[in-house]
Amino acid sequence: MKIKHLISKLNKLNPEAEIIISSDAEGNRYNTINQLVDNLKYIEYGEISVFSFEDISEDSQDFPSQKDYNKAKGCIVLYPN
Repeated sequence: MKIKHLISKLNKLNPEAEIIISSDAEGNRYNTINQLVDNLKYIEYGEISVFSFEDISEDSQDFPSQKDYNKAKGCIVLYPN
């Protein structure tokens, strides 16, 4: 979902309602949102890897290269409590 679609849906709701996030697709656990982080990017290699520019270094095996980062898609992440 893109931010513009989320905003469109949220604009129709009560602005005082609490936001709850599910921990998985089955709804086994729910939490309130503690933090929103923006200016991140993600790459999908079977599973989604989210990272910020600060994560990238030439010798890191855990994060993508600068070339991969430039091709990654922008995103925000909602962190549960």
